[in-house]
Amino acid sequence: MENHIKNLSASANASKYLFALKSTITAGVNFSQSKYSQLQNGELLPFNTKTISYKAAIEAKLTNFINWSYGATYAVTNNRADVADAINTSFRQLRQQSTLAITTVQNVYLNLSAEHLFTHQANQPNLKYLFADANVKYKLLKIKTDLEFGMTNLANIKQFDAIYLSANALTTGTYLIPGRVAMLKATFNF
Repeated sequence: MENHIKNLSASANASKYLFALKSTITAGVNFSQSKYSQLQNGELLPFNTKTISYKAAIEAKLTNFINWSYGATYAVTNNRADVADAINTSFRQLRQQSTLAITTVQNVYLNLSAEHLFTHQANQPNLKYLFADANVKYKLLKIKTDLEFGMTNLANIKQFDAIYLSANALTTGTYLIPGRVAMLKATFNF
């Protein structure tokens, strides 16, 4: 059966380095639209999907030994069948990521990172997740060795639910993850 998909997308991005703040800021917007037909109950039904997303980020050198970055993306997706009395489905997602890199004393490096996900869809429970990691590294220069201690998933999240929304279906996936994990490792260079 012959079927065509029409896609249209447009994006605009800008960035600027601010000398006074020793920071780079970026912002952007993206729009995409798809029109296609889907076989449902023996009929080809026309569907229309639109997504618009906004993003903003900053990368800053707070001091000589602290760097910080933050980024956020907010996306809105709408799906609907182009027929009478069709149900519109939509969801919104906010994704935030941040990293703090610190050189505490000579040859000691500390990295903290976090990611926050929030998903909202009508008639479904909101999904909220916060993933955070911490890592400290010590470089022993004389013996060319790095000692590193890291902890992942500090919030101890053990289940992750993902949503995929298409024109006429909602698919969710549930993933079991190991929770908080700590690791101590040594890397030798020779």
